[in-house]
Formats: sequence, C-alpha cells, structure tokens
Amino acid sequence: MGYQKKGYTSGKIGVAWLWDWDKLTKQKANKRYCLLIVDGHSSHYTMGLLDYAHKNQIIMLCYPSHSTHVYQGLDVVIFSVLKRAWSDECDKFEKSGPAVSKINFLSIYTRAHTRAFTKANILAAFAKTGIVPFNPDMVTEEMMAPSLETSISSLLPLALASPVWEVVDLISHHQARKCKQEDDHGYQEELRQTCPWTPAASGPEATYTPVQQGLNALESTLVSFLVSNSPLASTLHLPALQTTEISPHICHNEALLSLEPATDHEQELMTALQQSHQVIALQKDIMIGMQAQTVLHSMYVEDMRGQLQGKEEKKKKGAQIGRINMDGRAKVLTQNEVFEAVQESQAVHDAAKEASSKRKDAKVRYSEAMEVWKVREMDRKERNGEVKARWAKEVEKWEAKRDSARSGQRKPGWNKPKMPSMERALPKPKVSNFVEDSEEEEEGDEEEEGDGEKGKISDCS
Repeated sequence: MGYQKKGYTSGKIGVAWLWDWDKLTKQKANKRYCLLIVDGHSSHYTMGLLDYAHKNQIIMLCYPSHSTHVYQGLDVVIFSVLKRAWSDECDKFEKSGPAVSKINFLSIYTRAHTRAFTKANILAAFAKTGIVPFNPDMVTEEMMAPSLETSISSLLPLALASPVWEVVDLISHHQARKCKQEDDHGYQEELRQTCPWTPAASGPEATYTPVQQGLNALESTLVSFLVSNSPLASTLHLPALQTTEISPHICHNEALLSLEPATDHEQELMTALQQSHQVIALQKDIMIGMQAQTVLHSMYVEDMRGQLQGKEEKKKKGAQIGRINMDGRAKVLTQNEVFEAVQESQAVHDAAKEASSKRKDAKVRYSEAMEVWKVREMDRKERNGEVKARWAKEVEKWEAKRDSARSGQRKPGWNKPKMPSMERALPKPKVSNFVEDSEEEEEGDEEEEGDGEKGKISDCS
C-alpha cells in the first residue's frame, strides 16, 4: 500500500504499483509480453512508468476518453458489487460497535474487498467488456452514443427549480414565525401546517431547525456548491431566471374613469378603481427595476465566471507543462512514438523546472546586490553632502570677505569658490543581469564567469 499527502495518485506510486504487478504476473507470463489496459490518467504515461514497461515486456494500452463506463471492468461489474458489500459490512459493524472511522476503516473494507474481488467477478468483468474472451460485439453503437441534450432554456413561467423551492420554503417559515402566537403549542401547530417538514417540539429532533433542514435540502440540488466548503469553479452556475413579460402601462378602464359618478357608491367604486390602477402601475415599475437589477447581477456573475475560468486555465496550463498531449483516443502507450513524446515532454518539464530554479536564484542574488547598492548609495550621498557642506562654508567666508571689501571700496582677495564635482549615482542592479550571468555560468566558461562577477561587483561599487 502507498499514499501521498495530497490524497491523489502520482507517477512514483504508479511505478511502485507496476513493479508489484509485474512481480505477481512475471511467472505466469513466462517471458511473454503482458498487456496492461489503463485509462488516460497522467500517472499512467510518466517517464518512469513507461521506461519500466519497456524494459519488462509490458504493453500498455490506453482506453479512449469517456469510455471507461463501457470498457473498464471495474466500472462495469466490480464497483457495483463492492459498493453493496461495503454498505453491508458497514451496517453489520455499526450495529454491534462504534461508527466507521479512519482507525477501523481498513478492517471493514478488507471484508468488503474480499467479497467483491472474487475470481468469478473478475472473469465476468473481462467477459462483460469483451476483452477476455475477445468479443468486439459486447460494445454496441448504442452504448457509445453521445449523451442527449436534455437541458433547456426558457423564459416561460414554468415550475421553479428545486433550489428556488428550498429558498421559498425558508421564506415561508420566516413568514410563519412572524405570526407566532403566545401559545407555543399553537405556534408549533401553525409551523407544521405552513411547513410540513418542521420537526415536532419534543425529542432530540426539536433542535433541528427549518433553516438547517433547508440547507441540507440544498445539498441535493444543482446549487449544492453554495452550501459546500469546496472552492467555487467556473463550471458551476445558478439556474436561469425564469421571468414573465411585463406589459406596458395601459389604462383598460379609461372610459369608465372619465364618467361623472351619479351616487356615492359609484364615487367609491371609481376611487377604488383608480387606486387599483395606481397599485398595478407601481408593481410593474418595481418588477421592471427588479428585472433590470437581475440583468446587472447576471452580467456581474458572468464576468466573474470568465475571470475565474481564466485563472483556472492559467493554473491548468502551468500544471500541464511537460505533459504529453493526450488526444482522447485509444493508443498503445509503450509504442515508440508515445515513448519519444513522453521523453520530449519530460525534457521540457525538466527545462522549465531548471529555468524556474535559476530565476529564483537570480532574484536572491539580485536582492543581495540591491542591499549592497542601497548601502553604498547612502554612503555616496553622505560623502556628497559633506563636500557640499564644506563648499557652503567656503562660500559663506567668501561672501563675508566680499562684503567687507565692498564697504572699503576694495576688490575681494579671491574668486568665488566653485562647486566641486560630486560622485555620480551608482548604476542600479537589474534582474536581467543576474539571469544572463546564470546562463553564462551554465556554459562553463570560467574566465567569462569571473569577468561577469567582477563586472557585477563594479556596478555596485
């Protein structure tokens, strides 16, 4: 058994697994080639794994993308049996002892694994997928047909989506709570009538609030990500808002409102009709504002999704550096073309890693040079300041002599002191200089390396 801290498999774990698999099958193969069928996971075409397969007569065949539900025996037969066995063993264990945890997980899973991975089930998995005995007719065109488009987009007033219903239930509970009566028993009865899923006031379930009930219900809907601790992804989205068309402001009873009322009753009816028109107009204005606000929110959400998708693609692109481009088709991973592509991809990955290391080293040396430059620049400014102060004193003496000579109608004894030359500012170090130095060092030119180092020091002197 093996693991890594992130919880996912890796190239090293793949090589260790292949070594163990080869050890258990080498005697049965009797110096013949072995066929190992895998999916397109990146850990299945690393340099170490393919190199080991090459050297030990192992042919690795990769499933086409999105086809393991048809071709892979684990998905077709074994996992369904394993799930049932695992559920049974968990029930048996928890009936007679504590709950399943990380401490006792392996002992329970071992029993389920033994029940599922029997010789008969494994042979049935290979036969069901048409691998052994070889039978291409086991996989039909219907089984490999693309999934049908079932999602629709409409603005008709259809039934609300399940997440919206859950929020409606929460709002209904909030409204029922506002109408709370003094009698607690009566309040509970009202809640049960308004919200049928409200628990009774007695027993341990009484503390399970409707809000918790609503949040748990949201976990089984399309927007479960809203109540999940997992980070949001650009592929997650809210249900489309279903709205109705808002008709323009039209006074349908304008002729009636223009008549003069003959009685007090007609006057009351006309006043009520006018008020009704005003309420309808106000509601339409509110609906227009809400829909406009929803459009702005949708624009904001789509913009944020685009930015999130950009970050995901950038991160994914960085993670894919040095990996072979898998086109999703079935292929023999151990053939020369794929093996050479993996070698080239590994070289690109190693070069990118080395370049990153050089950049980090260059930044460290650049930071050190900047500290030296700052200290020497401060010393230079201090020396220039002292020179300038001495010159200012000499100018002050000269001005005193000049004023004295003018009062006696004489000429000054010497000319005005000139500003002495100041030390020029030191050239500021650049990161590019240190990156170039690293490249020169890699070429192995010792003399050039020494000159570069002296040049770098002279820049900061």
